Amino acid sequence: MKFKNVIQVLLAVLAVSAFAANGTMKGDGSAQNPFQVEDYEDLKAIGKGAYLYSSNYILTKDIDASASKKENCNGDECRGFSPIGRNKDAADSTYFSGIFDGQNHTIRNLYVQGIGDELGLISLLCGSVKNVKLDSVNVMGSTTSSGYVGGVVGFARGTIENVHVTNSSIQGQVYVGGIAGAHHQSDSHMSDVSYQGEVKAVRIVGGITGSSHTNIFNASANVRIVVVSDREGGRGSFQVGGIAGYAEISIHESHSSGVIVPNALNIGSVGGLVGESRSDIYFCSSSVDLLSVSDSGKTFVFDNRIGGLVGDNRDPIFYSYATGNVEGTSSVGGLVGANSNKIWLTYAQGSVKGEEYVGGLVGRNTTESYGNVHDSGSVEISYAGNKVVGKDVSGGLVGFNNVDSSRIQSSYWDKELSNLDSSDGGTGLSTKEMMTMSSFVGWDTLGGWNYAYCNNKACYGYDTLDNCLCRYKFFPVWGIDEGKSYPYFSKYDSAEVYATEAYNGIIYTNPQNPVHIQNQTLAKVCSFGAKFDGGLVALRFEIPAAGPVKFMLLDMQGRVVNTADLGRRAAGSYFETLDVVELVRGRYIGVLQVNGKATEKTMLLKK
Repeated sequence: MKFKNVIQVLLAVLAVSAFAANGTMKGDGSAQNPFQVEDYEDLKAIGKGAYLYSSNYILTKDIDASASKKENCNGDECRGFSPIGRNKDAADSTYFSGIFDGQNHTIRNLYVQGIGDELGLISLLCGSVKNVKLDSVNVMGSTTSSGYVGGVVGFARGTIENVHVTNSSIQGQVYVGGIAGAHHQSDSHMSDVSYQGEVKAVRIVGGITGSSHTNIFNASANVRIVVVSDREGGRGSFQVGGIAGYAEISIHESHSSGVIVPNALNIGSVGGLVGESRSDIYFCSSSVDLLSVSDSGKTFVFDNRIGGLVGDNRDPIFYSYATGNVEGTSSVGGLVGANSNKIWLTYAQGSVKGEEYVGGLVGRNTTESYGNVHDSGSVEISYAGNKVVGKDVSGGLVGFNNVDSSRIQSSYWDKELSNLDSSDGGTGLSTKEMMTMSSFVGWDTLGGWNYAYCNNKACYGYDTLDNCLCRYKFFPVWGIDEGKSYPYFSKYDSAEVYATEAYNGIIYTNPQNPVHIQNQTLAKVCSFGAKFDGGLVALRFEIPAAGPVKFMLLDMQGRVVNTADLGRRAAGSYFETLDVVELVRGRYIGVLQVNGKATEKTMLLKK
């Protein structure tokens, strides 16, 4: 009986050792001593035996996964690598909740083929993936049955940071993206990610992710997206974008390039950056071409809500532009196809072609209702410099505007290049005038100030430590090469732009506030300071008279995300530490409220 037990123990040890080519992985899976993935056999071992999905892993070397092309075969058909999380681990889990840190190593030649859902290097992510590169990855799902297909993650609810995919091809039916098929976690994020290659899918597809309900920062896609039909006579496709097919929350400082082409009928909500956006878009651009295609005697053209940056826009767009060429049928615009929110500080320079509701910047500016909320589109401090071709209801700037005409302000189009003398809003200029800054009334005063520490007795402002700040350089929003170019955005540091908002008491996302900030005055803030310290906010304030005090944090859309009731305080100075560990990283506005009135504001950055 004892001999039998010894045999069972030996078999268990041998089974664990077989998971990795060089024996068991070094480490214990903890944050302090993660498992070390040294080769492809180690990569395949994740999720087997002691290597739980809840453990932490690091790559210690580049990995060649070429062997995956001849694995899990049935005759001549091989399924390749089995995604991490595809099978249950010893803890009965099917999602990766640990940390996968590539330490900037590269995984090459990974091959995955399947007909089910959640395909990628990792099937379902609830932890984090960071600091990893993937090259020549092929994730081939079925265009008739595979959902949540991505080059790195099928379905994500965790963090994806510093992840880059090159020379790759991704295919699926719905929720398909170069990095993740979908990312649905509002308190998480994707940052410093890029994808270069092809993506083929039916609907809800993007160069980075098919669907995003999270914050996306610094994403880049150089992509060829092909929109196909899942079956003969299949229903129309929708939500296709160079970064995301569908997006909520925010996309900041991101860019897309390449081409999106139709190989099916009735494809709507297509944008060079985002197909359908319910996300604030700041400091973004796209040079993606959205083109019609002729194949086997058929011509495929994108249908409705087609835009160089966003197809169907329902949230603010700020400091962004599009230069790609756009072709569609209805509601076609150089920047936005159909718009029902605020657009300002934007431009479009790619050619536009459509049938109806065609505009150099916006095809159709309208009002949309979501339950009891009614949003109306507006365009401010923007321009279109492009050729515009449309049959019915076309305009040099806006094709059709069914909201108040006052919502199109300080915006222009090139009458000569567009060959259109009319627009449903805006002012038409000659090409020569479009290349002269003085034609854009008031634009040359738009901008902000850089600040530096100084010892001037008349400080213009103070930082959170009471250090004196003085203006030292004005940075304009717009630049121009007089007589040679249209206006373009001056080189900027987005942190400076956000800081300018705080110093001038302006939250750009509030449509009631102007952007003319050069002549704004700054209230001295020596009595108030706040900064993030990990999961805490260190708060300092001084009040001249007794009263109830509150501190609020607002996100960059002006929404209150945290409120602390500090109670009634006597006159004097105070220091407080507040727990805000649940907040995602990003920029916030801190507001001190005394006696029910907002008295001070400051900008905070959570890293």
